[in-house]
Amino acid sequence: MKRKFAMLGIALLSLFLACSQAPVDENKEIIPDGEFNHWDGELPRGWKKNIWSDGYPAARIAQGSGKTPVNDIIENKYVILDNPVDADNKLVYTAPVRPNSLYRLSVIVKIMETPVGGRGASLSVLDTVENFPDLKSTNDSWQKIELYGRTGPRQTTLDVAVRLGGYGAVTKGKAAFDNFSLRALNAAPSGVRLWNFYSEEENFNDAPRAEESKINKTRDQVSTQPVWGTILFSAIFLLIFGASYFFLFKNKKLGHDIDKKKLLIMVLIVLLAALGIRVVMGYTIEGQSGDLSCFKGWGDHAYSTPWPDYYGYWSAYQEKAQANGDYWCDYPPVYVMILTLLSALRHLFGFSHGSAGYTLLIKMPNIISDVVITYLIFSFAKGKFKHGPLALGLALLYALNPAIIINSAIWGQADAIYTMLALLIVHFMSRDKYWLSGLILGIAILIKIQTAFVAFALLYSLIAKKDLKTWLLTVAAGVGIFVLATLPFAVKLPPEWIIIQLIGTLTGYPYASVNAYNFFAILGGNWKATGSSFTIPFSELNALFISLAALAGFYGWAILINLKKGIKTALKAANSRLKVLAVIWGSFFVFFAIGSRALRASLATSLGFNLPYLSWDWIGVLLGTLLLGYSILIFVKGKEFSKNYFISLLLITGIFMVIPGMHERYLYAAILFSLMTYIYTEDRRFMVLFLASSFSVLLNVYHVYDIFHIADKLGNFPDYPLQWNQPLMFFNGIFNSLMFAYMIWTGYDYYIKGNRVPFLGIQTRLAEENRGSEISSVKTNSPGASLQGKAKALKLKDEKDDIIMDTDALDNLDPSKDKK
Repeated sequence: MKRKFAMLGIALLSLFLACSQAPVDENKEIIPDGEFNHWDGELPRGWKKNIWSDGYPAARIAQGSGKTPVNDIIENKYVILDNPVDADNKLVYTAPVRPNSLYRLSVIVKIMETPVGGRGASLSVLDTVENFPDLKSTNDSWQKIELYGRTGPRQTTLDVAVRLGGYGAVTKGKAAFDNFSLRALNAAPSGVRLWNFYSEEENFNDAPRAEESKINKTRDQVSTQPVWGTILFSAIFLLIFGASYFFLFKNKKLGHDIDKKKLLIMVLIVLLAALGIRVVMGYTIEGQSGDLSCFKGWGDHAYSTPWPDYYGYWSAYQEKAQANGDYWCDYPPVYVMILTLLSALRHLFGFSHGSAGYTLLIKMPNIISDVVITYLIFSFAKGKFKHGPLALGLALLYALNPAIIINSAIWGQADAIYTMLALLIVHFMSRDKYWLSGLILGIAILIKIQTAFVAFALLYSLIAKKDLKTWLLTVAAGVGIFVLATLPFAVKLPPEWIIIQLIGTLTGYPYASVNAYNFFAILGGNWKATGSSFTIPFSELNALFISLAALAGFYGWAILINLKKGIKTALKAANSRLKVLAVIWGSFFVFFAIGSRALRASLATSLGFNLPYLSWDWIGVLLGTLLLGYSILIFVKGKEFSKNYFISLLLITGIFMVIPGMHERYLYAAILFSLMTYIYTEDRRFMVLFLASSFSVLLNVYHVYDIFHIADKLGNFPDYPLQWNQPLMFFNGIFNSLMFAYMIWTGYDYYIKGNRVPFLGIQTRLAEENRGSEISSVKTNSPGASLQGKAKALKLKDEKDDIIMDTDALDNLDPSKDKK
């Protein structure tokens, strides 16, 4: 009997395997109406739109009719994607597919108006790193394009689209599409390239995605994941900052240092806590799927492709496209090396492409960089203050900073890596090891070109040093490691490819702002093409900014016309007019905030507030030049080495605020460099900047992450101009502008005027130590001690409680001054 059951089981298993491997019907069409003959309102039945449009009239999807290759006898319907302005216009269909199966996707296209800029008409598979060859001309006829690919091991749906434009490559133009087809295949034709149709969301945690789960989810349901974690760590961060402020900085007596063994244990606990928190969050929170899918795809491609063939698309890079199906990656070679290693570890541990384990692996270099930075902060602060608890408190402010955590452990970006290297570059400059700074800079730029902000401090210092040997060693170290690191990828490429690659990374998003809540975002420049005309927006949202700008302008003019009489007199004269200025400000605010839209629009048109000869990029050039000039002034006038930390901080923030093309994360390094500037100046205004930059980065990055997270879960992006035009953007932009102005003033007051505003606790301890040594030098118990010496000692002792500041003590603690 058992034998019969065993044979029956084997027969059933064989039948199951035979059925599972049964060939598919290649004649069966998966798309029910690929000819677009049936429409529900403005869209073909079963399809949905996904449009990013830069301005008005917005891009649209329309119905066309006429003779096509589908039916050249009678007129039939087709789809028209019309982009009167720069846009990424997509018509999307979510098709059911089988896991780990082959498919052919095809459509016929006719270009009606030649696409200008960006990508032309194309087929697209959403949620993948692939973007397929585009057409910008069909010679006034219909042309067929097709592609072949394989679904993921657990994939059950596929988002396919006809498209005009691309992500970061918007275009103007018009194109028609018809005869859209998706068919399963038993085998791919010989000679065709197979693409991965893997969808990051479908494969994440090896779980299939149900289409109805996307449709039924609301905004509140999908946005709760990152909210509570952010609130929790924001609360923890504020508690730690408050404790540090009141118990360390504001105390007149900081307390005694602790022995090395206890301090070592405390440091290890802090580092392990920082690591553990990030690992848990990195594993449980999927992160920003767009960036992570790119990193995973690039890593897997680098693992399976020889490095000399990795950047094979270079000849078409200037058009930012993968011509002829070549692979596209806009990150430099050293980061590709890191991704190659991570992909190798994925294969070693057996993680699938979309697993949480692979996601954590991608985040680990950033997480480890956070922990290393935490230790470096402690080490540098301990060497400066000679006080373990204070140094540990400063390290904790960074380790548990929610703005730092969300960037590396949640989002999964690589900003922590280049920020760590930038810190080491400035640190080794303080030790006169310029060659080592150059070496690290050469590596860091090949991880992220944004590290160039610290290159200015290095360049200024080398010029001031006037030492040919140091120059040669630094340049040789930087250029040498740069060439060695690019060589494995450059064997088959022309010498200039890496320069084009780096420039392309910087200019890959030609917009005034790319979700960076900066000066441009306040003025309506978010996702506005850099070459477009600058327009002053007349909206309720910007009414406050315009009115405050008017108030500041009148106040500045009142100071300027009285400046010859002295700054105090000029300020007094301006303050005497505050009542009049307040009335002017109130009038502006009421007019722009409450006045009718029609009146404001008419005023804008009649007065020519649209400035056609002043574009966003030219504003960036002007403001960037002023920023660079100010950084040189700080370097020339500043006498302390800490000016190199401040110059780096100034350029990070300034580039974020006034240079086009900035992302929401590009203010990230300001958090660390404001803290480092405080450590080496002990001026509490830089601690204010640390708290302000932490708040700003958290607000900006979290808001953008939340928007992408919601859109990803809902499976559709709302129209971008509405999506990003929110009060939070405006508030954060104003906050950043005020913070930047405060930074400029603080740098001027500290490095040029020589004024210091220290914390009470630190200033008292330093002064006491300095005075204490002086007391010891004159105080004696010997019978021959002079009465004058004893009197001086008693006088100094009485003055201890009234000490405000001892600037010599601060200068003596600057490590760079010992060398000079």
